[in-house]
Amino acid sequence: MRDNIILNWGEIEKTIIKLSRELEDKNIDVIIGISRGGVIPAGLLTILLGVKEYYTIKIRRYSDDKPPRELSKPEVNYSPLNLEGKNVLIVDDVTHTGETLRLAKKIVEKMKPRKVYTLALVLRLPADYEPDFYGLAVDKCPIFPWERFIT
Repeated sequence: MRDNIILNWGEIEKTIIKLSRELEDKNIDVIIGISRGGVIPAGLLTILLGVKEYYTIKIRRYSDDKPPRELSKPEVNYSPLNLEGKNVLIVDDVTHTGETLRLAKKIVEKMKPRKVYTLALVLRLPADYEPDFYGLAVDKCPIFPWERFIT
């Protein structure tokens, strides 16, 4: 457990509110949560920002173990969306290498949005990729409140 950091709902709430304030002037039209971990932060941001269009992309690159093991090949599943001319925010719970956010951004860019932003609730240091927005920077593997249900 010493390679992990346990986050509580209070920390998540403060971080999401801080991020929503940073995003207020970006005129986000669509929020896409990366399933599974990005779904909860993305859903909270849709409420705080008043964004009506909310979708998910499933990109699974790691096991549920803590610390996670990398899968041999990412699992990807999504439906084509009408994003043409829209400002899109892609949300994940944590980024370290950035591969998941980069892959999601590549998928979304094919749908011709006006602008694509990436956001991670947590940036795991040292990071190979920095999203456009992140809430917390930590040097340990984060355990989110919703992950406590995983057995």
